[in-house]
Amino acid sequence: MDSIPAKLNRFFGRFPKKTFLKYQTIIQPDQPPAGIYFLKKGYVRLFTSSAQGQELTLNLFKPGSFFSMIWALSDETNHFFFESFTPTVTYRAPKEEVLLFLKKEPGIFFDLNRRMLTGINGLLNRIEYLVFGKAKNKLASHLIILAKRFGQEVGSGSFKICLPLSHQDLAHLNGLTRETTSSLMKRLADKKIIDYKQKTVTVLNIEKLKEESLIFDQTRSLPTIL
Repeated sequence: MDSIPAKLNRFFGRFPKKTFLKYQTIIQPDQPPAGIYFLKKGYVRLFTSSAQGQELTLNLFKPGSFFSMIWALSDETNHFFFESFTPTVTYRAPKEEVLLFLKKEPGIFFDLNRRMLTGINGLLNRIEYLVFGKAKNKLASHLIILAKRFGQEVGSGSFKICLPLSHQDLAHLNGLTRETTSSLMKRLADKKIIDYKQKTVTVLNIEKLKEESLIFDQTRSLPTIL
Protein backbone atom coordinates (compact mmCIF):
# COMPACT_ATOMS: atom_id res chain seq x y z
CA MET A 1 0.00 0.00 0.00
CA ASP A 2 1.33 3.44 -0.94
CA SER A 3 2.26 5.83 1.85
CA ILE A 4 0.54 9.21 2.25
CA PRO A 5 3.60 11.13 0.89
CA ALA A 6 3.72 8.82 -2.15
CA LYS A 7 0.03 9.38 -2.89
CA LEU A 8 0.38 13.14 -2.52
CA ASN A 9 3.42 13.27 -4.77
CA ARG A 10 1.69 11.18 -7.42
CA PHE A 11 -1.51 13.24 -7.33
CA PHE A 12 0.01 16.72 -7.32
CA GLY A 13 2.79 15.71 -9.72
CA ARG A 14 0.20 15.61 -12.52
CA PHE A 15 -0.27 19.38 -12.31
CA PRO A 16 1.87 22.36 -13.35
CA LYS A 17 5.09 22.97 -11.46
CA LYS A 18 5.45 26.48 -10.04
CA THR A 19 8.81 27.73 -8.75
CA PHE A 20 9.44 30.83 -6.64
CA LEU A 21 12.51 32.74 -5.61
CA LYS A 22 13.02 33.70 -1.97
CA TYR A 23 10.50 36.27 -0.71
CA GLN A 24 8.19 35.95 -3.71
CA THR A 25 4.45 36.30 -3.09
CA ILE A 26 2.56 33.11 -3.92
CA ILE A 27 -0.94 34.09 -2.75
CA GLN A 28 -2.17 37.65 -2.20
CA PRO A 29 -4.69 38.49 0.53
CA ASP A 30 -8.31 39.19 -0.38
CA GLN A 31 -7.93 37.53 -3.79
CA PRO A 32 -9.08 34.00 -4.66
CA PRO A 33 -6.03 31.70 -4.84
CA ALA A 34 -5.31 30.24 -8.27
CA GLY A 35 -5.51 26.74 -6.79
CA ILE A 36 -4.10 24.53 -4.07
CA TYR A 37 -0.29 24.51 -3.81
CA PHE A 38 1.63 21.38 -2.84
CA LEU A 39 5.02 22.24 -1.38
CA LYS A 40 7.63 19.94 -2.92
CA LYS A 41 10.77 21.82 -1.89
CA GLY A 42 11.52 24.83 0.31
CA TYR A 43 9.50 26.68 2.94
CA VAL A 44 6.51 29.03 2.68
CA ARG A 45 5.61 31.75 5.16
CA LEU A 46 2.02 32.64 6.03
CA PHE A 47 1.88 36.16 7.42
CA THR A 48 -0.17 39.29 7.93
CA SER A 49 0.86 42.93 7.72
CA SER A 50 -0.40 45.93 9.68
CA ALA A 51 -1.36 49.28 8.15
CA GLN A 52 2.03 50.54 9.36
CA GLY A 53 3.82 47.76 7.47
CA GLN A 54 4.73 45.62 10.47
CA GLU A 55 4.69 41.92 9.57
CA LEU A 56 3.72 39.00 11.79
CA THR A 57 4.35 35.40 10.73
CA LEU A 58 1.51 33.03 11.57
CA ASN A 59 2.92 29.79 10.17
CA LEU A 60 5.75 28.20 8.23
CA PHE A 61 4.89 25.39 5.81
CA LYS A 62 7.47 22.72 5.12
CA PRO A 63 7.79 20.19 2.27
CA GLY A 64 4.81 17.85 2.03
CA SER A 65 2.30 20.52 3.06
CA PHE A 66 -0.44 21.86 0.80
CA PHE A 67 -2.24 25.18 1.08
CA SER A 68 -4.57 27.14 1.21
CA MET A 69 -6.91 24.47 2.54
CA ILE A 70 -8.92 26.78 4.82
CA TRP A 71 -10.07 28.63 1.70
CA ALA A 72 -10.71 25.36 -0.14
CA LEU A 73 -12.76 23.71 2.62
CA SER A 74 -14.69 26.70 3.94
CA ASP A 75 -14.90 29.11 0.97
CA GLU A 76 -13.80 31.83 3.40
CA THR A 77 -11.89 34.72 1.84
CA ASN A 78 -8.16 34.44 2.40
CA HIS A 79 -6.86 37.55 4.21
CA PHE A 80 -3.20 36.54 4.45
CA PHE A 81 0.01 36.54 2.43
CA PHE A 82 1.69 33.30 1.40
CA GLU A 83 5.32 33.99 0.55
CA SER A 84 8.30 31.80 -0.30
CA PHE A 85 10.62 31.87 2.72
CA THR A 86 13.33 30.12 0.70
CA PRO A 87 13.60 29.21 -3.01
CA THR A 88 10.54 27.03 -3.44
CA VAL A 89 9.15 24.36 -5.77
CA THR A 90 5.38 23.75 -5.75
CA TYR A 91 2.69 22.03 -7.80
CA ARG A 92 -0.64 23.81 -8.22
CA ALA A 93 -3.87 21.84 -8.60
CA PRO A 94 -7.46 23.08 -9.09
CA LYS A 95 -9.41 23.28 -5.85
CA GLU A 96 -12.23 21.05 -7.13
CA GLU A 97 -9.83 18.24 -8.06
CA VAL A 98 -8.09 18.42 -4.68
CA LEU A 99 -11.42 18.20 -2.84
CA LEU A 100 -12.47 15.21 -4.96
CA PHE A 101 -9.12 13.55 -4.25
CA LEU A 102 -9.56 14.03 -0.49
CA LYS A 103 -13.06 12.51 -0.61
CA LYS A 104 -11.58 9.41 -2.24
CA GLU A 105 -8.66 9.28 0.21
CA PRO A 106 -10.07 9.44 3.78
CA GLY A 107 -6.66 8.52 5.22
CA ILE A 108 -5.09 11.61 3.68
CA PHE A 109 -8.02 13.78 4.76
CA PHE A 110 -7.67 12.46 8.34
CA ASP A 111 -3.93 13.21 8.26
CA LEU A 112 -4.64 16.73 6.96
CA ASN A 113 -7.07 17.36 9.83
CA ARG A 114 -4.55 15.99 12.34
CA ARG A 115 -1.87 18.35 11.05
CA MET A 116 -4.27 21.31 10.97
CA LEU A 117 -5.28 20.69 14.61
CA THR A 118 -1.61 20.38 15.54
CA GLY A 119 -1.09 23.69 13.78
CA ILE A 120 -3.90 25.30 15.75
CA ASN A 121 -2.33 24.04 18.97
CA GLY A 122 0.97 25.59 17.96
CA LEU A 123 -0.76 28.85 17.07
CA LEU A 124 -2.42 28.95 20.50
CA ASN A 125 1.00 28.53 22.09
CA ARG A 126 2.30 31.40 19.97
CA ILE A 127 -0.62 33.63 20.99
CA GLU A 128 0.22 32.86 24.61
CA TYR A 129 3.76 34.17 24.42
CA LEU A 130 2.88 37.02 22.07
CA VAL A 131 0.32 38.29 24.60
CA PHE A 132 2.11 37.58 27.88
CA GLY A 133 5.76 37.73 26.92
CA LYS A 134 8.20 40.58 26.48
CA ALA A 135 10.40 40.80 23.39
CA LYS A 136 13.05 38.45 24.82
CA ASN A 137 10.37 35.91 25.81
CA LYS A 138 8.86 35.99 22.30
CA LEU A 139 12.21 35.34 20.64
CA ALA A 140 13.21 32.58 23.06
CA SER A 141 9.83 30.86 22.75
CA HIS A 142 9.92 30.90 18.97
CA LEU A 143 13.46 29.53 18.90
CA ILE A 144 12.14 26.62 20.96
CA ILE A 145 9.37 26.04 18.41
CA LEU A 146 11.87 26.22 15.53
CA ALA A 147 14.14 23.75 17.31
CA LYS A 148 11.19 21.35 17.58
CA ARG A 149 10.02 21.74 13.97
CA PHE A 150 13.26 22.12 12.09
CA GLY A 151 15.92 21.06 14.59
CA GLN A 152 18.45 18.30 14.35
CA GLU A 153 19.75 17.08 17.70
CA VAL A 154 23.51 17.57 17.82
CA GLY A 155 24.06 16.82 21.51
CA SER A 156 22.27 16.46 24.81
CA GLY A 157 19.86 19.41 24.90
CA SER A 158 21.41 20.94 21.76
CA PHE A 159 19.61 21.41 18.43
CA LYS A 160 20.78 22.81 15.11
CA ILE A 161 17.89 24.57 13.35
CA CYS A 162 18.08 23.37 9.74
CA LEU A 163 16.54 26.48 8.25
CA PRO A 164 18.52 29.56 7.13
CA LEU A 165 17.44 32.47 9.32
CA SER A 166 18.65 36.04 9.06
CA HIS A 167 17.98 38.47 11.90
CA GLN A 168 15.35 40.07 9.66
CA ASP A 169 13.67 36.66 9.19
CA LEU A 170 13.56 36.17 12.95
CA ALA A 171 12.18 39.69 13.38
CA HIS A 172 9.32 38.93 10.97
CA LEU A 173 8.61 35.63 12.72
CA ASN A 174 8.19 37.38 16.06
CA GLY A 175 6.71 40.75 15.15
CA LEU A 176 9.86 42.55 16.35
CA THR A 177 12.25 45.03 14.76
CA ARG A 178 15.51 43.76 13.28
CA GLU A 179 17.50 45.93 15.70
CA THR A 180 15.73 44.45 18.74
CA THR A 181 16.15 40.94 17.36
CA SER A 182 19.89 41.41 16.74
CA SER A 183 20.40 42.72 20.28
CA LEU A 184 18.49 39.81 21.83
CA MET A 185 20.31 37.22 19.71
CA LYS A 186 23.64 38.65 20.90
CA ARG A 187 22.52 38.39 24.54
CA LEU A 188 21.54 34.74 24.08
CA ALA A 189 24.86 34.03 22.37
CA ASP A 190 26.80 35.80 25.15
CA LYS A 191 25.03 33.55 27.67
CA LYS A 192 26.09 30.48 25.64
CA ILE A 193 22.44 29.54 25.15
CA ILE A 194 22.63 29.73 21.35
CA ASP A 195 25.24 29.93 18.64
CA TYR A 196 24.59 31.91 15.46
CA LYS A 197 26.83 31.67 12.39
CA GLN A 198 26.06 32.23 8.70
CA LYS A 199 22.28 32.34 9.26
CA THR A 200 22.38 29.04 11.17
CA VAL A 201 21.02 28.96 14.73
CA THR A 202 22.16 26.23 17.09
CA VAL A 203 20.38 25.99 20.44
CA LEU A 204 23.17 25.00 22.81
CA ASN A 205 20.98 24.59 25.91
CA ILE A 206 17.26 24.04 25.38
CA GLU A 207 16.53 24.12 29.13
CA LYS A 208 18.18 27.52 29.56
CA LEU A 209 16.24 28.74 26.53
CA LYS A 210 13.00 27.60 28.20
CA GLU A 211 13.93 29.69 31.23
CA GLU A 212 14.42 32.71 28.97
CA SER A 213 10.99 32.16 27.43
CA LEU A 214 9.20 32.20 30.82
CA ILE A 215 6.37 30.32 29.07
CA PHE A 216 7.49 26.71 28.78
CA ASP A 217 8.12 24.74 31.96
CA GLN A 218 9.62 21.31 32.46
CA THR A 219 6.23 19.55 32.29
CA ARG A 220 5.15 20.96 28.90
CA SER A 221 6.17 19.41 25.64
CA LEU A 222 7.54 21.59 22.89
CA PRO A 223 4.77 22.94 20.63
CA THR A 224 4.65 22.42 16.90
CA ILE A 225 2.93 24.00 13.92
CA LEU A 226 2.31 22.89 10.36
